[in-house]
Amino acid sequence: MQKKSSVAMAFGLAALLSFSLACGAVTSMLGGGGKSATDLWADVPQMEGMKKVAGDLPLPIKLAVQAMAKASTASQDAQLDDLEFIAFSTAKSPDDLKAFYTLESMQAQGWNLKDQSGCNGGADASSGVAGNFCFFGKEETGGKATVLIIMSVKEDGKSESNVYFARLSGTVKKK
Repeated sequence: MQKKSSVAMAFGLAALLSFSLACGAVTSMLGGGGKSATDLWADVPQMEGMKKVAGDLPLPIKLAVQAMAKASTASQDAQLDDLEFIAFSTAKSPDDLKAFYTLESMQAQGWNLKDQSGCNGGADASSGVAGNFCFFGKEETGGKATVLIIMSVKEDGKSESNVYFARLSGTVKKK
């Protein structure tokens, strides 16, 4: 039940962020919107067949990433302020990505945050969209923390899925 609460909270925060866009607050919350990574990071495995897509994250994805990052660090006193992102397309389905980015495979890459949720989601027959999102995190030396969010979306009738990776890093304050 906790995972559903986190999902509901994340999407609730996305709605709040969308509302705050009208007030101009999102740009400052996103730290200028982040920057595009040139390649997938060394500690994130790349699934075979993914092709890099140039450009910025779509605004709804940015808002969702920010909301999910806030929700994923809500139980900790963390300040995540550096955002990097990269997008790919692939013939693989969101379920294939969910099977590839498992808790076990990501823990082997150093993603060690306690109680990380891994990947959630699936097909929504009513909307014609299949997708999922994954949360992974790591605590590093010197109070540093990193959160990785992976979102994949495939619309009915489309041959490829879009996969968005966002990496947020900052500090965890000790209480």
